[in-house]
Parts: sequence; C-alpha cells; structure tokens
Amino acid sequence: MNRDEDPLPGAGPPLPPADPIERLDGAAAGALRERLATSGFGPLLVAEAEAIAPAQLDAVRLPLVHWWLERRSGPGAALARLFIYQAALARAEAEDALGKALVETLAGAGVLRAQGQTIASAFRITPLDGLYVLSDPPDGGSAAAMGPGMTTLDLVRLVPAKAGAVLDLGCGAGTLALLAAARGASRAVGADLNERAVALARFNARLNGLAAEFRAGDLLEPVRGERFDLVLCQPPYVVHPPGIAPTTYLHGGPRGDELALRFAAALPAALSERGRALLLFDTAPSSEPLQSRLRAVLGTAPADLVVLLAPGPSADLQAVAYASLEDGTLGACYRDSARHYRDHLETLGGSAFSRALVVLARSPVPGGRFTVQQPVGGLSRLDAAALDAFLAALELAGSDEAVLLRSAVRLAPGARLVEERAAGKVLEAPLRSVRFEKGMLASDREISEAGLFLFEALEEGPGIEDAVARFAEACGDAPEVVRRTVADFVREGLSRGLLVPR
Repeated sequence: MNRDEDPLPGAGPPLPPADPIERLDGAAAGALRERLATSGFGPLLVAEAEAIAPAQLDAVRLPLVHWWLERRSGPGAALARLFIYQAALARAEAEDALGKALVETLAGAGVLRAQGQTIASAFRITPLDGLYVLSDPPDGGSAAAMGPGMTTLDLVRLVPAKAGAVLDLGCGAGTLALLAAARGASRAVGADLNERAVALARFNARLNGLAAEFRAGDLLEPVRGERFDLVLCQPPYVVHPPGIAPTTYLHGGPRGDELALRFAAALPAALSERGRALLLFDTAPSSEPLQSRLRAVLGTAPADLVVLLAPGPSADLQAVAYASLEDGTLGACYRDSARHYRDHLETLGGSAFSRALVVLARSPVPGGRFTVQQPVGGLSRLDAAALDAFLAALELAGSDEAVLLRSAVRLAPGARLVEERAAGKVLEAPLRSVRFEKGMLASDREISEAGLFLFEALEEGPGIEDAVARFAEACGDAPEVVRRTVADFVREGLSRGLLVPR
C-alpha cells in the first residue's frame, strides 16, 4: 500500500512529494534559515510550549498550546504554531513572519499549503541545538521521514565535538549527521532505506549550511567498505501488533527490537580501528538477557559490548501514544488500535519495558574483550564525557592486576559516601551507602564498613597501591594478603559506574 496516497483513517493529509523540496536551492534555504534564526523561533520557546500539559496526547493538549502561543507577540510564536503545532495561519500573519516572497517560494515547493487566505505547513521544522530540521509529521504514514523527538536527545548528548568520521544509520531527516557536522566532525554521512528521508536530509543540509552527505539504501549497503569513528543509530523499535498496518519509521518487529538486533549485527563492519557505535531503542521483557541476544547476533565480530538499561515507557503509555498516530482524532480507529497495542504488549510481559543504549566499541580480539549489561536510573544525565569515562573504567577493569594496581581511580562524578543512623537508634550499626544524583549512570547501593573505608582510601590517596597498603594496615594484614580483595573491589566499582579512572 502506498501510504502517501492512502493515509491511515484519522491520520494527517497525504504527504506532499519530496521532489520540489529537492529543487529548493541554497538561496531559498538560506532565506528560510535567516527568517527562523531572527524570529525568536528556537528551543527555549518550544520548551515552554512543551511544558503545557506535557503528559497528554497532542490531540488533547494542542488547543492549549495554540492558546498560549497566540498570546505571545513576535513572529517566533507564529512560526511555532505553523511549523510545530499544526496550526493554520492567516496569510497576512504568515507573510509577516516569513515575508511574502518566501511564503510563495515555500508554497511552490509544497512546504506550505495555501487554502484561500490561510497558510498551513505540510512539514514540521524543529529547532535543535542551533539547527533547524524539516521533517514529516509523525502521523504521515509509512513513508514519513522523521525528525528529532524526545528520545533523540539521549543520543544528541552523546555526540562529541570533532568526532572524526560519523555515520547516522537510519538517518530519517538527517538530525544526527547534521548535528555531528555542526560539532566539527571531519565527515558526516547519513543513510536510510527511505529515499524520501534522504531527500529531506539533503535539503536540511542546505537549510543549515552544513557539509553532510546522505545516501539511500538498506543498512550499510550505501557505505559498503567505508569505516567510521562514530556510528549513531535509533532504529524503529515500536512493537508491531497483528492487525496494525506496518509503518516503516515506527515498527521494529513483533517484539519491537528485532530490527535493532539486525542493525547491531551489521555495525562492527563499519567501525574504524577505534570506532564506536551507539544504538538507542526500547526493548520488551525477555527470558534471555538483552546482552546475550546481542552477543548471539554479533557472533565473533571484534566488538566490546555494553548495554545500559534505563526504565522505559509503560505498556499503557505506549498503547495510547502509538494508537494516536493511527487516529489523531481519538475516534473509533484510535480505540481499536489502542486495544490492539495493549493486548499485544500484554503478551510480551506487561509493563516492564526498558530503554536500551547499546555501545559497540571496536575490539582488538574476535568476540570482544567484555560484555556488560548494567541497569541505570535514566539516560538524561549521560553525555559524551561521562560515557567516555565509563568505557575507560570498563577497559581498566578488564586489565591485568599489575596494570590495575598501578592506576588511580576516584568516585564517579555525582557520587556521595553516606553514613547514617535512624533517629532514636544511635546504638545500632549505621547504614552506609554510595548515593548518586538523580539520572546518573550508577544507582545508589548499600556498602559495608570495609567498602566505605576503601572508597575513602581510593578517593583520598595517590593510587590503588596506596589503598592496598592502608587497607592492609587497617585489617592487620600484609599487603599481599589483601591485594586481590582490593583489586576485585576496584574492578566491580569500575564496572558498576561507581569508580572512574583519574
């Protein structure tokens, strides 16, 4: 079925063809960029709008968002209504915000739809970290090309400056490749099976004045034989229930993560000597740990594997959110789709879904040096520097004892050592723990008196060997007696995100 011509019941209007947008030249793209940049249309305005009834579906909250934006002065609020929140503007208001000539140019390219004296947008334009990303609306059907969403921000924070050669695999409208280019990547390439997505991504490169290359094809076929220092991927990961029409950008298989595993299996072939791949997706409960499923599809590929599992969206939230894409009017189709999704999610284990950040790092040995799966409280505080520190900690944890003991470590940033007693129970043994700020990579955990001593010794001393000597003295033993105990303590702390190399 061609969803461009036959949209879902209750979904948005058919997608306009991408060809006219491809013909928008650099001058038109530059004029649009200038208008957007000088209008006040930016992340701060959008963040304020997104804070209005944030837990509600768009169909429920958009009237209030429109109400709030209509009371804001300036062209930025008008452009937010037009390009993000699906409102039609009076022609005079659109021309005041964009200029008459630009309105005519964008209407000729199908970006804007003119209906009498009103102007509506056929596309979304999202401001992100100094960029503007044109994409299709999420209810646009199977051929829709997606721009950045809330989950994309978890990958945005992990893109370092000057990342070398970067591949955005399954790039959609090109968000991550463009972001890498803007942050100084030596080369930025995006690849997507959807030719429409590639066309929009190429326009977005012109819109942002960035040098990024976009190619169409399945998985790594468009970049066969090429190697990258960083590969970024947010594959389709939504569960696909029976009775729901498939949507290319959305559904990842009956469990949701089948397509993510296919991506993971292909990625080691694209990594440079010190390359790294980051995949972000949701995963349903399984009797087999995700790390085992991933290692099985990786086989003997030379890749170290780290899986960080954060709490994912509930089954109820998934059902209503994805059903609303089937029918934005929240009518009969929505009600049927919500039940289809919820029934299917129940067969997968109910509500214990996780958001997985999978890190694949090029390894010097077949099968990789380590496989780690770690539960985390969330990904919102994880950035490129924190991820680098954690991976360096894992590498140190896997080193031989002599190398480990010559090193120095410290508590991970955001950690606190706590010793406390309950009120009225001063004679009881205190509760000792390591605690972290909300959203940090590691989770709070109780520790013993010996553990507290070792953490303090590692934090205050010049290195691990000094902590061995101090611990031996406290225990009344020789250093060689406690050396293995301290080494094992440090390895566990490094692998759990409690400690990082200095």
